[in-house]
Amino acid sequence: MTDAWTSEDLIERLAEFEQELRDAGMAPNTIATYVGRSETFVRWLQGEYSPRGPNETRPEDGSEMPDAFALLKHLGSDADPADIRDTLRRYEGITGYDASLNRMKAITGPIPDLAQPEHRIALIEWLRSWGCRHLRKSDTERTSEALRVWWEQAEPNLPAADAQLASLADEQLEAIASAYSTLATSQAAGRSTSRGEIEVSFGDTAAAKTLFAMRPAAVPPWDEPIRASFGWTSDTRTLFLEFLKSAADALGALGDRLGTTTEGLPEALARPTSTPAKIVDEYLWVRVTRGL
Repeated sequence: MTDAWTSEDLIERLAEFEQELRDAGMAPNTIATYVGRSETFVRWLQGEYSPRGPNETRPEDGSEMPDAFALLKHLGSDADPADIRDTLRRYEGITGYDASLNRMKAITGPIPDLAQPEHRIALIEWLRSWGCRHLRKSDTERTSEALRVWWEQAEPNLPAADAQLASLADEQLEAIASAYSTLATSQAAGRSTSRGEIEVSFGDTAAAKTLFAMRPAAVPPWDEPIRASFGWTSDTRTLFLEFLKSAADALGALGDRLGTTTEGLPEALARPTSTPAKIVDEYLWVRVTRGL
C-alpha cells in the first residue's frame, strides 16, 4: 500500500530536510535553493502558486508577485506584531545569513574600514556568501580596488555610521542613493564568454548589501526578487531612493504603533541583534524572496 502524504506532511518533512542541510554545514544560499524549489512545488500542490513566464511583469493588482511598497505600508500601519515576529523568526531559521555577517564583523568590527585591504576582502567574501557570486574569486584584487576608489569618493557624503534610517533627512537619503548608483555601475570583475572576457559591474544587489555593511542602521539591503516587487525599472537609483523613504516611513509608523522608538523595534520584535533597517530586509526577504 502506498503512503498518502498531505500538504502538511510535506511541509513538516521539508522543515526536517532543511535542518539536516544546516547540520551538514551547507552554504545558506544552497539551502535556500534546495528548500525554496521544494517549497514552491508544495505551494503549487496547494493551489497557492501559478508559474509565470520569465518576461511577465507583476500584475497591477499584485496578485502574483507581492507589491513591496504595499507590504511596507502594511508593516507600518496594520501588520499584527505577532505575525511580524513570526516572519522574522522564519528569516533567522531559514537563512543562516547572520552567521556569515558575524564572520565578517569578527574581522572588521561593527563597521568595515574600506581603507584597509583585509576589510575589503572580508566584505567581498561576505557578499559572495550572500549570493553575489558574480564577483569572481580570481578578480578579488580588482574588486577590492574598485571598492577602495568608490569608498574614498562616497564616504564624505554619507550620514554618520550610527545614523538611523528613520531619522535621515531627504538630502542624506539622496546621498545614499547616489552612492548606491555609483557602486552598482562600477566595474568590479570579469566574466568569460564564448566571445571572450566581458566587464561585470557590482550590480544592484551587491551595491545595496555593501551600503548595508557600511551603514547598517541606515540602509536595508535588497535582492533581485525584492527589487522586482517594487517594480521593474532601469532607473534603480530613483527606485532605491523610494525604497529607503518607504522603509523609513514604515519603521516610524511601526514604532508608533508599538509604543517605542524606531531604535527600540529590534527589542520589541525579538530581533535584538538586528538594526531596524535590517528588520525591513528580513521581513521583505521572507514575504517576497521566499513568498511565505
